[in-house]
Amino acid sequence: MSPQDSLSIAEFASLFGFPADAIVAAVEAQRQRRSGRQPYFSIRQLADRWVCSVPQVYKILQSSAARIVNVGEGSKRKKVLVPADVVERLERARAEKIATTIAEHKRGVRSHRRGVRPRGAAANSEDPNDAEAKELSDKRLGQLFPK
Repeated sequence: MSPQDSLSIAEFASLFGFPADAIVAAVEAQRQRRSGRQPYFSIRQLADRWVCSVPQVYKILQSSAARIVNVGEGSKRKKVLVPADVVERLERARAEKIATTIAEHKRGVRSHRRGVRPRGAAANSEDPNDAEAKELSDKRLGQLFPK
């Protein structure tokens, strides 16, 4: 056997007495650490990332039925972590919802917060609020999905 030889994950797992899925999980965790990608986010980190309060983060997670991990002990020492893939899924869904809302607003679809946008000649005139809303949404999407 030489250093260039390769083993399958099943062979490697049986060699050391581990289940194959444990080896796969360990390799994935190592890849995440090397890539600098954070595997979990705390509630405080999400509040800072989403620019909202901690209770609002809990409401967002609860309404989406997101999978979270409590690594603390008891209710007084609770430490809640949210996996990065859950955070990415939530951010993608929220970004799509924002984009849909902006598109509907531009088309003049009734919004629950605003009245109906004028139709006809008044609708064709350039609205300074549209440019401002687009700039804000582009900025927010840039914060959610940094390049």
